[in-house]
Amino acid sequence: MLFAVRLTRAPEPFIPLSLLANQVVRSGTIGCFFAVGVVVGMAVYLPIYFEAVLGFTAGQSGIALIVFMGGTVAGAMLSGRIMMRVQHYKRTAVIGIAISVPATLVLAVWPTLPFLWAEVVLGIIGIGLGTIFPIATTALQNAVPPQQLGTATAILNFFRSLGGAFVVAGFGAILLASAASHAGLASVQTVILAGMKAGLDFGHVFSGVFYAAAAANLAAFFSMLVMEELPLKGRPS
Repeated sequence: MLFAVRLTRAPEPFIPLSLLANQVVRSGTIGCFFAVGVVVGMAVYLPIYFEAVLGFTAGQSGIALIVFMGGTVAGAMLSGRIMMRVQHYKRTAVIGIAISVPATLVLAVWPTLPFLWAEVVLGIIGIGLGTIFPIATTALQNAVPPQQLGTATAILNFFRSLGGAFVVAGFGAILLASAASHAGLASVQTVILAGMKAGLDFGHVFSGVFYAAAAANLAAFFSMLVMEELPLKGRPS
């Protein structure tokens, strides 16, 4: 709150509130806040999921994570190419995020899926999440005058980083709260070893994390759904 008050009084604010009043900037920023948060959060906690639930080694967990991260890159590349060829460019991100929500819920309801099916689901989630990044960035830059282009992009990147920090912390709190309620665990470092000794049901523990990821995906979906779709500048009519 004090930060917001300071922004309204500073002669040259770090984040000009006039830009956040722009509906496209605001919606794209909120969407990326949650989408990046899910990507970073799952990248942090999926290796623990692979080790604790599927019994992987640390090396195998890192390899298994490639499917999710690769899907995110593939989704971003795909939506960027589609955006250049269609008029209603926003639909790609809306559809992508809409698909990622039920896919995340699948892991929340069935966290002990066989590895192959879990990888398929994670690939779908990654592709869906990846679609939002080029579309939100381009739409935001398209919606502001040239003299505010750098500031608007910086605001987007700032909130993307902030989303990663907040959502990762939220996932960690959910994971540790669930683990502590079952086995008295107090830190991420003790989740796997102490949890295994205590016979902890890690599938149940990770359900909360995946439900939170689905909720964040849903927030990103609604942000993109309500974002105004302005004609792209420089595109032939």
